[in-house]
Amino acid sequence: MSIYDITPFDFSKTRSYPLTGRSSKVTFKNLASTHTPQSTFSTWLDRLPDILAARDLKRLAKLVVEARHLGRASIVGMGGHVIKCGLAPVIIDLIDQGFITAVAMNGSAAIHDFEMGLVGMTSEDVDFSLGKGDF
Repeated sequence: MSIYDITPFDFSKTRSYPLTGRSSKVTFKNLASTHTPQSTFSTWLDRLPDILAARDLKRLAKLVVEARHLGRASIVGMGGHVIKCGLAPVIIDLIDQGFITAVAMNGSAAIHDFEMGLVGMTSEDVDFSLGKGDF
């Protein structure tokens, strides 16, 4: 017995239809091509499918390169996962190469960056620590 008032889901108004009759966003023609050892980053990027987030990434890369050639700013806004997942060297390289001209980050990104610089590690096990009241 539950303490919650649970009402079973009513499936009587749902309908199914054949998968082959459904409109879909991805087909075999949209799949990426594999990387080859002699490929450049541009070649790798071109081999990504022209759909969803891959399409956005291609458009973003084109706009950043265009901004650089025009002498315009490219500002990166990011959260903590960019730093805690180890991408700081990539961001730094893009800054050094002039592709990123400014960075805006939230507090967790600053904390992860600070911890990496101070002690060479970051991202404590929150489930383990917080339950005990440690932080």
